[in-house]
Amino acid sequence: MSVANILTASRILLSPLFVIIFLGCEGLLARIFTLLLVVIMELTDAFDGYFARKRNEVSDFGKILDPLADSLSRLTIFISFLVAGIAPIWMVLVFLYRDSTISTIRIVCAYNKLVLAALRSGKIKAIVQATAIITILVGRIAEYYFGEILKHNWAIVFPWQRIYYWLLVVAVLITIYSLYDYVRKNWTSLKPFIR
Repeated sequence: MSVANILTASRILLSPLFVIIFLGCEGLLARIFTLLLVVIMELTDAFDGYFARKRNEVSDFGKILDPLADSLSRLTIFISFLVAGIAPIWMVLVFLYRDSTISTIRIVCAYNKLVLAALRSGKIKAIVQATAIITILVGRIAEYYFGEILKHNWAIVFPWQRIYYWLLVVAVLITIYSLYDYVRKNWTSLKPFIR
């Protein structure tokens, strides 16, 4: 396998490790480690395409593996957030339905011998989702570290959950727009299959 494909595949391999630590371990160290895992996964997402182009290793396998790794890694995180009570199910379903629909559009385009190009809205969606995930994980570290201090010294409870919720709302809105954009721009390819 090429360097680019190894980087891409690493996101799939690291995803179950995230679940194990995020849901199975408690404490500040576990929260820091889950943040580091996500940063590593996002860096592999940033660099796999770079290495594929730089080393002239762009391949059909890589074009299939990359969106699969993106979906699996981020959906794994969002499902973990659901189990932990951070994300409501309707948000996770939006992320799941969007990725499933885009995968179907990819199949339809491939059937028509067309390549589904990555759209700008998809890249913006990836950045916004990654930003929301990383910010929530940083917040959980701050929540663990500063939570008791804030609670006892100022007699207030910092609205962590509300912040997480609105970060995810922004990610959901961008995700919905991305879905709309992909369907709109690939409507010509999809139209013959809709009867």
